[in-house]
Amino acid sequence: MKSKKRFGKVLLIVGIILISTSAIMLVKYKFDDMNSGKIIKDVLHKIKNYDTQYYNDSKLYHINDTQYIGVLKIPSLNVVLPICSEWNNDNSEKGVCRYLGSVEERNLILAGHNYRSMLRRLSEIETGSEIIITDINQVDYHYTVTYTEVVGGYNSKVMTSGEWDMTVFTCTLPGNSRYAVRCILNERVKT
Repeated sequence: MKSKKRFGKVLLIVGIILISTSAIMLVKYKFDDMNSGKIIKDVLHKIKNYDTQYYNDSKLYHINDTQYIGVLKIPSLNVVLPICSEWNNDNSEKGVCRYLGSVEERNLILAGHNYRSMLRRLSEIETGSEIIITDINQVDYHYTVTYTEVVGGYNSKVMTSGEWDMTVFTCTLPGNSRYAVRCILNERVKT
């Protein structure tokens, strides 16, 4: 009888620890999301008012010690995000990041968190939707979504394979897979 009570207490303690850990992780996630939203808003404001004369012939925005290649717009989801020139943990909190490729080579892959301030709603995008990337030279690259898929979280070969001009991906909510949106380039327009 005593061993059953001890076992019950151990299970209760383990349960409390697991619930507490989950609550702490949720609070951290919400804090990170809120902090990213503030950073993104600031960077977008600085990009809008960016003076390119100080960076002649540059293909990058230089803002707060971070380099950005442009702005990602997904009109159907009301998403506007700066695009960091390279992926790393710090940059991933400041916008979507170039994972691989470029717009010029027509093989760009962008990665972003599934925060509310970033790509949380990416799974809602429909085939035929438009995605626009605007670079530092104010050239708009208009893409059409042609395919969406869920890819295993560590299956980088599938993520980088295919004949798409651009891919945008984010984690699924459980975090063990990636939601990928595949696009083809329609037009390039100087604004």
